[in-house]
Amino acid sequence: MKKHEISVYLTKEMEPEYVISLVHEAIKFNSYILFQTKKLQLNAKSVLSMLGFSAFLEGHVVISAEGEDSLEAVKNLQDFLSPKCSKATSLA
Repeated sequence: MKKHEISVYLTKEMEPEYVISLVHEAIKFNSYILFQTKKLQLNAKSVLSMLGFSAFLEGHVVISAEGEDSLEAVKNLQDFLSPKCSKATSLA
């Protein structure tokens, strides 16, 4: 399986509508996608998971995807999150 990660720095809080749109973006891909902070690991395709913990998704966040379309998934989510980010760094 292919695995790709990107590190983003979220500077703005995400409104519930934005989080739901983010989940819809993640669902478009077959890869398993996670949002990771130092304390949390969230399934990007789970509305409940993402809405429940979106307040904790500020600062350094790693988006990782594992699967055949993992590179496309992380790039798409990076673009989607760009209005909420100050910077992004590709990890692998």
